[in-house]
Amino acid sequence: MAPTGAGRKGRDVRREDAVVRMRTALVTVATLVLWSAAAPVARPASAAGLPALDAAARATLDEIDAHGYNPATGGLFINWSVDDPVRSNLPDGSPARRDELTDLRDVLNMTWYERRHPGDHSQAAALARLGASLRARVVHYSSDKGWVYWQFLQLGALTGDRFWTERARAFAGHLASIVDPLLGVVHGRISPDGKEPGCDDGYRVDHDLEGGLALVDGGIRFGDPSWVVVGMREVLTVVGQGFDLTYHLFDHTVCDGAPADREAKVGEQADEVLALLDTGAATQIPLFSLLATQVLDGLVANSTGLHDKTGGGFWFAFDLGTGQLRDGYKEVRQLTLLVALHRADALEGGRYAALESEMTNVALGMLHRGRVTGYPYRETGAFDFYRGERFITTEAAGIAVEALQSVL
Repeated sequence: MAPTGAGRKGRDVRREDAVVRMRTALVTVATLVLWSAAAPVARPASAAGLPALDAAARATLDEIDAHGYNPATGGLFINWSVDDPVRSNLPDGSPARRDELTDLRDVLNMTWYERRHPGDHSQAAALARLGASLRARVVHYSSDKGWVYWQFLQLGALTGDRFWTERARAFAGHLASIVDPLLGVVHGRISPDGKEPGCDDGYRVDHDLEGGLALVDGGIRFGDPSWVVVGMREVLTVVGQGFDLTYHLFDHTVCDGAPADREAKVGEQADEVLALLDTGAATQIPLFSLLATQVLDGLVANSTGLHDKTGGGFWFAFDLGTGQLRDGYKEVRQLTLLVALHRADALEGGRYAALESEMTNVALGMLHRGRVTGYPYRETGAFDFYRGERFITTEAAGIAVEALQSVL
C-alpha cells in the first residue's frame, strides 16, 4: 500500500518521523522490561466444570449446524433470530451476506471437536458441507488481519493437511507485501464509524500488531529472514505509537503516527494478547510474552474500571484519552481473553488463575439456552439480550466455542 502523504515535503517529514518512532518503540520496550516483575505463583483453575464446558461447546456447534448454514452462499449466516430461526442475516435479511472468516473459525472448531472426541461424528456432515466451499475460497484470501495466520496453522496441525499450512505461508507472504517499507506499517484511509473518528492516513493497531507478529513467526517457521525484519519493525512501530504506558493497553487506531481513536476495546486487547503469547511461545522471543503480561496486568489492576468485579467479565471499552468507561454492554468477543489467560497461566505458573476461573464462568453465563442455544454479539451487564437484539451471531458463537475448547 503506498503512502498517502501530501507531496514530497510530507514524505520527507515522515522519513524523519519514522526514525523518531523507532527510537520511541525501543524506549518503550526497555521501559516494559524494567517494569516487569517476578510472577506470583497461583494454583491452576479447577477442572470441576469441564463437562459443562464441553456440553456448551457441543450445543453451540449443533446450533450453528441446525440454523447457521446458508445454502445461498455455501457459508454461514451472520445471525438468526432466537424467536424465529428462519429469520436470518438481521436486520436487513439479505441472503448474500457472508463472513468467510466466521466460516474458517467454524471449520476449525468442528475439526477441533472431532479431534477431542474420537469416534464422535456429530459434526462430520456440517464439516464436509462447509469445508469444501471454504477451501475453494481461502486460496484467494487477502486481508491485513494477522490472526487468520494462526487459524490456518492450527487447522494444519489438527488435520495434518499441508493445504492449511501452505495457506499460512502464503498469507504471511501477503502480509509482508502490503507493509509500507518507508513507514513500516500497513496504512491508509480510516473511515469514521459511529463515535470512532476517521483520518486520511492511519492504521488499526490490532491489525498491524497481529500482522507483524504473524510475520515474525512466519519468517522463522518458513525460513524467510526478511519477514522477521519487516514484522519486528511493524511490531515495534505499533508499540511505540499505539501502546499506552499509563494503563498498559493498546489504542484502537493511530493516525499520522499518533494515537487517534483511543478506545481500548476488551475484545481487541484479548486478540492482541493472544497473538503476543502465541508468537512468544513459538519463537521464544521473550519480549512478546512480556508485553502480553503487561496488558493482562493492566486489566487485572483495573484502574480503568473495565473489569466488572460485581457482575463478572468486562465492559465493552475504555477511552485512554478521556478516561470514559463504556459500560452499557459486554461483548461476547471478550471470551478470547479466556484463551489468553489460559495460555498465560501455563507460562506464568497460574498467575491469572482467579481471573481465568471467572472468565470460564462468564463463558457459561453468556450462553443462552432454549429453543435456540448460542451466543449473541453483545449482552447486558447481567448477561441478557441487549436492547432487543435477540439473535445468535455466528462470529460470537465461534469465538465462544474456541474459548471453551481452549481450556478443555
